[in-house]
Amino acid sequence: GALHAQSPEYIPESDFKMHPEDDDDEDPEEDPVDYPA
Repeated sequence: GALHAQSPEYIPESDFKMHPEDDDDEDPEEDPVDYPA
């Protein structure tokens, strides 16, 4: 997803595999995942 491109240090690559569906999320700020926003 484009989320990673916007924040390269927002989450370790390992977390991507733990939250694969989060990659398609359009509202990362509303997501329960650990975002720096």
